Amino acid sequence: MLPRKINLSLHRTQNSSLLHGRKRRMQRKIQMIRSQIQDIQKKRMRRMKKNKKKNQNNAEKKKKIVEKPIRIIQLSPKCTGSTVLVNMLYGYLQPEKPVVFGFLHDLQKLKRNQILKTHDLNIDQWMRLYGKVYKLYFVCSNRGILHIDPKYHSYKNVLIFDYPELLETEENTLDMIIENGYQKLSIFLPPQLSEHLNQESALLRIQEMNKRYKEIKNKSFTNYVDDFYQLHGHHRNRFKKVKRELKLKRR
Repeated sequence: MLPRKINLSLHRTQNSSLLHGRKRRMQRKIQMIRSQIQDIQKKRMRRMKKNKKKNQNNAEKKKKIVEKPIRIIQLSPKCTGSTVLVNMLYGYLQPEKPVVFGFLHDLQKLKRNQILKTHDLNIDQWMRLYGKVYKLYFVCSNRGILHIDPKYHSYKNVLIFDYPELLETEENTLDMIIENGYQKLSIFLPPQLSEHLNQESALLRIQEMNKRYKEIKNKSFTNYVDDFYQLHGHHRNRFKKVKRELKLKRR
């Protein structure tokens, strides 16, 4: 047998070796765990950057959609109160600008003007031609058999006024017409436009339009038009004539 001192010394040496071995194994495990954590963190950071980029792209796409230029097309058959309606629209939003009248293929007029009046009634074709470039809103008027296609009544970007809403009478005063238009357009138009609707300027514009009509009412419908209001001589009381012409076309 070894002496007791030597035996104790050997025991301590063996215990020390065991402790060092455990310590090294523990350090290796800790190192492995740290490496795993670092890998997880790197993956997480890559994922966050990827998601951030994706969100930025989505935000840019949404921004592009939001920033699509808005165009209001006042679209009506003739003799349905469209002159009052379009001048109301200009009065609410652009009271100092003259009414711009255009046709389906007048792209340049659509580019330059936020509000356009037309008698081209094919809303689907307007959407096909310009819907990808512009956010289109159609404000229309109907009067009996003079009306837009009923299928358009369900379109979210179509607002329809019936002729009695636009006709000034003792029961339906001009103030009431302007208020009714304001309420309907406030709901229909997007906030960036509806927030700027001005009833006072709309009322003033229609009043001035009525004064102008008194000055030109005896002039020829075909030979005279006021360019600011798009108001013809003998403009009013033509419903029966236009109605008769429409019936002849349908035969």
